[in-house]
Amino acid sequence: MPEQSDKGPRENSPVPQDTGDNPWFNPAFFFLLGAIALIAYWAALDNTLLCDDYYLLGRDRLHMFGGGGLGDLSSLRWIFYAEYPVHLRPVVLSAWLLISHFFGVEPWPTHLMNIFLHAATAWLLFWLLTRLRAGRLAAALPALLFALTPIAPEAVTWSSGDVDLFPLFFLLLGLGSYAVFMESGRRLWYGASLLAMALALLSKEMAMTMVVMIPAMELMFGNVIRRAAPGSGPGDGRRRPLRQAAIRIAPFLVLFAGYLALRRAILGTLVQGSQLPSIEGGFANNPLFTITVLLAPFSNIYFSAGFIATAGVYTLLLLIVSLAQVVSGWSTADLARRRLWLFLLMVFVVSLGPVSSYLIGGLNPDLTRSHFLYMATAFLLSLLAVGLLDFGWRGKRRPLAGAIALVLLLPVYFWGLQTNNRYWEDAAMVESVILDEMVRILPEPPENARIYLVLEGETQAARIYWCKPMLQTAVRSNYNRYDIKVVQEGKSDRIEDVGDTRDGYLFIYDESINELRLEHPPQV
Repeated sequence: MPEQSDKGPRENSPVPQDTGDNPWFNPAFFFLLGAIALIAYWAALDNTLLCDDYYLLGRDRLHMFGGGGLGDLSSLRWIFYAEYPVHLRPVVLSAWLLISHFFGVEPWPTHLMNIFLHAATAWLLFWLLTRLRAGRLAAALPALLFALTPIAPEAVTWSSGDVDLFPLFFLLLGLGSYAVFMESGRRLWYGASLLAMALALLSKEMAMTMVVMIPAMELMFGNVIRRAAPGSGPGDGRRRPLRQAAIRIAPFLVLFAGYLALRRAILGTLVQGSQLPSIEGGFANNPLFTITVLLAPFSNIYFSAGFIATAGVYTLLLLIVSLAQVVSGWSTADLARRRLWLFLLMVFVVSLGPVSSYLIGGLNPDLTRSHFLYMATAFLLSLLAVGLLDFGWRGKRRPLAGAIALVLLLPVYFWGLQTNNRYWEDAAMVESVILDEMVRILPEPPENARIYLVLEGETQAARIYWCKPMLQTAVRSNYNRYDIKVVQEGKSDRIEDVGDTRDGYLFIYDESINELRLEHPPQV
């Protein structure tokens, strides 16, 4: 049974023990979030693949052109670490492999998958909060805000952003399943939690935070929401519950150790080494900018500095009021609420660990690395809502005011999401023009053809598209040819500065007029 407070009748009020006590807990809310996400991201279904997408989808398709496939041994190696032996992400790579196998180099299945994952993740956030005894509004509003957060376009609109969608989806699924296990005692939910955490670990390294989250949930909520198990009772003593908690946590620690051993065996290292980005370039690469993005995730390409500052100050004020409510209402809140707030604070801080380098070095002003803050945003919104709505209020008017203050963010977030999405839609247009026009100008390249691609008139959309030398894979996939060699050049004001291109086709993309032209065919 939940521990009772001795502060008065309010803190002793019952909390929901099952789905029947919470009318928000039903599939309808999931479909509502799905509809909202689909409306918000509908335009993304027409977007092309960009940058790493061709490495993950196009490159694998080309591998299969060479004789590989789902049953090929080299494909089995590919799903573990592709061609970069620094990551171990077989869940994400398997999803790409299946899409490539059944749909070829088509972008819309990846976008549809990302939209579904994002909506499902928002619902799982709501589900977890309800299982941990958050109020109905304090669980629903963060889920709605997270579904529409302007931080999400890179993770959802960009096909390769699923590398952040999958781990958070499985982390929330694992945490929610473990909460249901604590509540019901059913081993099926325990097994579901263990499986979900395994899939999270095999999705991205950020899921290693589960080694902190699960023990924290067990130790903080085990005696608050767990129903009395058969054979347990007051005579068990203090040591036995701790011993039982250790037994329940142990398989997750073994899972974590097994994951590290697998990384060591396959990659030859436990943790990928990385160099912290340098702090340079003013506000664009400043830690303050990263913090601002968490508070006001609006790209300064499309929004004025004044609007971003206003939105950031508004969110900061809500956080301050939320913290004040927690402090003032701590003594009168029930034990479940207090531990929920502490748990959310802990997981928020832990979720910032994988992006610590970007807190030090700063994000780019165009938010092209905002997907690193995807998980942290979910827990920050939850922390804000729980503190604002579930602590310290007297009467009905104040919680209503807090709810209205959060609801006011919904249209602003929707507007910001739509606007931030333009960045990726413009980049997709750049790709469409390049690939479509190239096939029109050069329908059948000769064997072992060499193609040079040069960018002129660089704008923001081209910065995404030209982010890495991925055009070779895009062009090869476009022609369904593996023998074509593509040399990708950056911005050039004078063509003669590019170098010797006489042995191939020189294509120039001028983004100022959105045009691809053939400068010259092979001359030698």
